[in-house]
This record gives sequence, structure tokens and C-alpha cells, in this order.
Amino acid sequence: MVAVVAAVAAAVADLALGTGTGTALGAGVTVGCAGAAATVVKVAGAHLPVAHHRAGAAGQPGGPERLRSSG
Repeated sequence: MVAVVAAVAAAVADLALGTGTGTALGAGVTVGCAGAAATVVKVAGAHLPVAHHRAGAAGQPGGPERLRSSG
């Protein structure tokens, strides 16, 4: 959503400053793509450490299985 707002703001600002329509729309598309790419990087950056932590924890001893076998 933020990427869309930024893209529209960039296009409108360019048009208001007298830039050609094609250039203004190109700038808007560029800003939108950059915002979308930043969102993908942010989501992937938040997800990957959690996935690796869970994968490592799955191979560790402990939990209910360990309590049942100790006795």
C-alpha cells in the first residue's frame, strides 16, 4: 500500500512540476517497483531466520519425548 501511495505521489509531483506525462508515469512505476522490492526483502528477511531457527530446533532433543524416556 505504501509503495502505491509513493508511486502516485511521485507521478503527481512530476506532473505538477511540468514534467512530461510519460516521464512522470515512468518515475511513478519506478518508485512503485522499488517499494515492492523493498517489501519483498523485508518479508524475506523476517521469515528466513525464523524458518532456520525452527528447523534447527526440530533436530534437538527435549520436549515431551525426553520426559517420557527418562525414568
